Amino acid sequence: MRAPAPGVRSQRVDNFLIYVYKKGNKKQVQDGREENHVFNARFSYKIRYNAKSLSAFLKFLSFLLLFAACFAPGAAWGATEPVNIETVKPNESGTGWDFGNTSDDVLTVSDGADIIVTGEVENGRRIVVAEGATASITLNGVSISLTEKNLSPLLLNAGAKLTLTLANGTENTLTAGGDGEGIRANGQGPLTTLTIEGQGSLRTTGTAIMAFGCTVTIDGGTVTADGAGRAIVANVSSEVTINGGTVTANGDYGTAIAAYESKVTINNGGTVTANGDYARAIRADGASEVTIDGGAVTADGGNGVAIIAGATSKVTISSGTVTADGGDGTAILAIGTSKVTISGGMFTAVGENGVAIWASGTSKDT
Repeated sequence: MRAPAPGVRSQRVDNFLIYVYKKGNKKQVQDGREENHVFNARFSYKIRYNAKSLSAFLKFLSFLLLFAACFAPGAAWGATEPVNIETVKPNESGTGWDFGNTSDDVLTVSDGADIIVTGEVENGRRIVVAEGATASITLNGVSISLTEKNLSPLLLNAGAKLTLTLANGTENTLTAGGDGEGIRANGQGPLTTLTIEGQGSLRTTGTAIMAFGCTVTIDGGTVTADGAGRAIVANVSSEVTINGGTVTANGDYGTAIAAYESKVTINNGGTVTANGDYARAIRADGASEVTIDGGAVTADGGNGVAIIAGATSKVTISSGTVTADGGDGTAILAIGTSKVTISGGMFTAVGENGVAIWASGTSKDT
């Protein structure tokens, strides 16, 4: 390498050679005869580079390789694993799930699982999320019916953290027998959390979701209980938050959300509806606390009540709409020693004998 001229910064420049081999034919005339001779030729190309340009090139190459790995067909980026609960075989397993290892009828979901469940089954197979597991399940047109068994089609054990996605445009049915629930979340011990999202629907006859000391969050989708059922029951210091989607109870005497010694929060974007005579959209008992900060709470049917504040419960409303649509319906009914605090929102009773707010006993409205 030559020395740099005065005043010019020295920068190391290296070389490497690329050799290209080429095979060809060459005609020669010898002793009056024309002959073909095969030859090999080597050509060399000199590439000049410095450390800075080489580093930039290697970084760019690494980016291209990473991009190709993430988005190539079959890449693991964001991958989910399909499981057909109707056809899965005993002792079959995958990443974070297995079937039949503990019981021939149980699809066990363990820590790290991310599965899409399909299929229709009756009086047999069900899904159990293991204790302490963090997992994701997508229901894609699933039907699980256990009408002859007092079991829940989907069970969350203590400490489980499940994100349940209702695939867009699908109807999913989870039906239990006897006093069972479509989804049962047990929270005795470590906190159990259930988050429901997506644009599909979850339907059951009876109780759709039963929570014991758990956190239940609805971010999307539709949760429906038919036949005088309860869409969500919050027990033993559970917390239910509706950020989006719709929670509905269909049938006379049905209840969309029933809270016992628990907390319920309805935020802007959430809808809670009870359809039927004597139906209740939200019923709060014990020392429950209900907060309405947007969204819509509606009882649609004769003698229906949008919100019942019972016992020593507290209801706080800052915005949103509370509506009783039907003869003799009541938007807000406060009984016992409950307390209702209103700072905003709209309250409507539609019907000949409808009542917007009715307080009885020693309850208070402020």
